[in-house]
Amino acid sequence: GVQTCALPILLTLLSQFKKIGINLSLDGMDEVAYIQRTPSNWKQIEKNVDLIYSWVNEYKQNNTVTSNNKPIVLINSVVTSMNLHHIVKFWSYMFKKYPENLGLGFSPIVDESDNHSIAMVPKVIVKQLLDEFLAVKKQFNVEHGNIKMQMDKFEYWLRQDIYADTFDDIHYMIDQL
Repeated sequence: GVQTCALPILLTLLSQFKKIGINLSLDGMDEVAYIQRTPSNWKQIEKNVDLIYSWVNEYKQNNTVTSNNKPIVLINSVVTSMNLHHIVKFWSYMFKKYPENLGLGFSPIVDESDNHSIAMVPKVIVKQLLDEFLAVKKQFNVEHGNIKMQMDKFEYWLRQDIYADTFDDIHYMIDQL
């Protein structure tokens, strides 16, 4: 990731370009961010994202922005057994805090031989997640093509028959995360 002290310099350099896309690899907030990407610090991450969005807003005010050149911030999340239970809450938070110019991407870890595979999560938990996701899906700007496609993809993965039948296969306690 970009060190905090280098971020203002990078943003100044980005101002020189006509089309700007900023990709952020973020997998959760608070303790989940730390667990997923040790030794990340959510408060510092959030300060950096706030700085990026302040810059995006300033850029939009100082430049002629069209649909072809508006700066986009894309959050890419790696979804694993360690953050699957949290990812919908995380995405909801990000879309509420940064409602404009935000895109979404994610990569689920689905290889059952990987200890971080979402397949390790028990079906009962995934069912709860699907219900939660469907309830909050409406708040996402699904008219934006990228968001709709990613929401459909996430729902697809939640509906797959790959999840553990019991808690026996899981390598952590979900309520401890």
